Amino acid sequence: MKTIISFILVFLIHYFEAQKKISLEKNEEYEFIYTNAINFDFGNSKKESLGYFGHINYFFNIKKKGILENSKHYINTGIIKSNYYASEVNEGSFKQFDNVLETPFSSNESGEKYIKEYNQYDYSVKLSTYSVYLQYLWKFIDNYNSLYIHAHGEMLISNIKTSVQIKNLDKVESTIPQNPIKLSYLDRDISYTKQNIGAYFGIGATAKFNFDGVTKLRYFFQCTTGISNTQLNPKLYPQDQNQPPSYVEKNGVAPFFLIHSYFENRINGLNLILGGQMRGNFSNAPLYMFYLGVNTNLDKLETLFK
Repeated sequence: MKTIISFILVFLIHYFEAQKKISLEKNEEYEFIYTNAINFDFGNSKKESLGYFGHINYFFNIKKKGILENSKHYINTGIIKSNYYASEVNEGSFKQFDNVLETPFSSNESGEKYIKEYNQYDYSVKLSTYSVYLQYLWKFIDNYNSLYIHAHGEMLISNIKTSVQIKNLDKVESTIPQNPIKLSYLDRDISYTKQNIGAYFGIGATAKFNFDGVTKLRYFFQCTTGISNTQLNPKLYPQDQNQPPSYVEKNGVAPFFLIHSYFENRINGLNLILGGQMRGNFSNAPLYMFYLGVNTNLDKLETLFK
């Protein structure tokens, strides 16, 4: 018991000491940023896993006419271009039996020859998205910089590009029976693209902390939960025979969560930024991504040239 009490006291001491290093943003009015970064996956070192992350964001205070002081009401809007990853989604393989015609012109009449094959399907999936969002924020605590609750609206345009390579593991020649069976010529290298457009509406909390010191770090954290008309999950599933892998479509209203967080060093106008996002539907493996790049604060960039 004494150990637990001691731990709590030490934690509280360090916590309140840390709060002394946090500066308040009393004159927070607006922020216009443009982020250019490399989108990557910590668990994948392949060059193909790298992509572009772009973010344009405009954050401003809603003031009443004739009042100089900031209100507690804000609007946050922008566009994000990113690539998502997920466990066992971006790359994988499975095996299945196929009934294959020797050439595209081979006959499928009974008595003709065909090949029974046992094949391995190796696939890779690249998921790129464009997010257009609009948020209303209400600041409810400003003792430790800025804490808000927010309402979230978003349109997410997803492009899912799939490449599949088929490798034969075993085969045997056979004769087409009188009873019909599924037959086709099998293309060994397949690629196709699917687009998904989803609407997301929710509520959540937002926090912005600025830390004084040489690095002048900023930490941003935002979590949102709500409902959507789509369950974005690009995992591929095998078919019975002679069909490329497909996605599982789930229509109707579904819950979702979205977490966005980043660290940024606040230099005049041009800042280094390291961040990440996680997006999920509480049932499948969540999608995630990380990015590292440069954040340009357009409203402060002019100070670099003075």
